[in-house]
Amino acid sequence: MADKEEGTGTIESIVLVTIPAALVYFIGWAYLHYYLSAFSIDLSELEFDLEGVLIYAAPPIVSMCTDHQLAAALLLLAMAAASLWLVRLVHRRHRNQKLAGALSYPGNPHPAAAHPLLHLPSFVLKGLWALVTMVCLVTLLRPALRDIAIARAQAAWDMNGVAIRAIVEQPEKDDPSYLLYAGYQTCMAARRLHLVFSDRNRYFMLCKGDPDFGSAALYEVRREDSALASVRYISRPR
Repeated sequence: MADKEEGTGTIESIVLVTIPAALVYFIGWAYLHYYLSAFSIDLSELEFDLEGVLIYAAPPIVSMCTDHQLAAALLLLAMAAASLWLVRLVHRRHRNQKLAGALSYPGNPHPAAAHPLLHLPSFVLKGLWALVTMVCLVTLLRPALRDIAIARAQAAWDMNGVAIRAIVEQPEKDDPSYLLYAGYQTCMAARRLHLVFSDRNRYFMLCKGDPDFGSAALYEVRREDSALASVRYISRPR
């Protein structure tokens, strides 16, 4: 019996720890998705480990707490509602169990009925509570995360990011990337290159064109061989 209770407690701990971690992971993933999409970068192109995504969850969490009080209030409301649901469900289960024990005897062929959910183990109920809470939070957080990511992307577009000089190897003149190299060098000479994102393998450098047309070139520079990998012609994020 003690082993069974200990196993149940372990499962409950795993469930209650995993769900918040999954929520933080979603926040980091959603923030990266919206931010990178503003520069026509697909998240699947990059290499992220679990810790990296969790780290990127910090800026939007801080921003929501300081600049999106409504979103924070909705989060607390969703958590309170889900918690109330769990407490009432567990209380109802205990009450029905006592009632069933009182009414279940050999002479009574109709013992007390209970809702099917009330027969589930406590760790399952807690898991359901955590899942319901997470779904509510994800639904409420998505618009705020998108607004935060787009605001950061627009700030990078306005050259509020990191000005950087990333030296690249000059290709041969007959190489298809030679024209990309010429445009990149022109941007770097004019000090119009700004770093908007980087991972372990590459830099993404923004070079704004004519501001009246809201256009820009996004250069991808490989870290390994200091070579230009691609250029994307993008528009200002909205």
